[in-house]
Amino acid sequence: MAEWKLETKMHQQVQSTAQADVLLHLQARLGEFSVLMTRDDAAELIVDSLYWPDIVVTGEGFGRIIRGREELLPVLSEYVGVMGRDCTWTMVEPAVVTDDAVSMFLQIECRHGDAQPSDYFCALYVWLRRGSEWKVIHEQACVGKVL
Repeated sequence: MAEWKLETKMHQQVQSTAQADVLLHLQARLGEFSVLMTRDDAAELIVDSLYWPDIVVTGEGFGRIIRGREELLPVLSEYVGVMGRDCTWTMVEPAVVTDDAVSMFLQIECRHGDAQPSDYFCALYVWLRRGSEWKVIHEQACVGKVL
C-alpha cells in the first residue's frame, strides 16, 4: 500500500512566526488526513477530525453544493481507500494566514503505477479556528494542475 506524501512549495515567507507555526500545524493535519485516505474504513473519522460540521464543499462535476457533515460523509466514502493510493499532495502558495482563518491551494497527483498518465486535482481549502482547534470550513476541488 502506497502512502500519500505531503510536500510544500512556498516561495514567499510568511509574515510572522505565528503564521509559520499555523501552516506547520495544518501541514501536519493534512499529513494525518493523507494517511487516513488510504484506509477503506476511515471516511467518518476523516469527516469528524478534518471538517467542521457546517462544512461547505463544491467540486467540478458534483452538480450541487455539499452542505454539512451528513451530506459530505457519503460523498467522501466513495473516495476513501480508492483515491488514497500513491498520491502526493503539494501545498502551493499563496497561503493566506490570519489569526482565525487560513486559505491554501493544494495540488494532488495520483499515480497509477502503470503506463497511464497521473491524475491531477487541485483544491482550495479554507481553514477556520474555533477555540484552539483548526478544521476545514470550505473546500473547492477541480480536475487539473495548478503547478
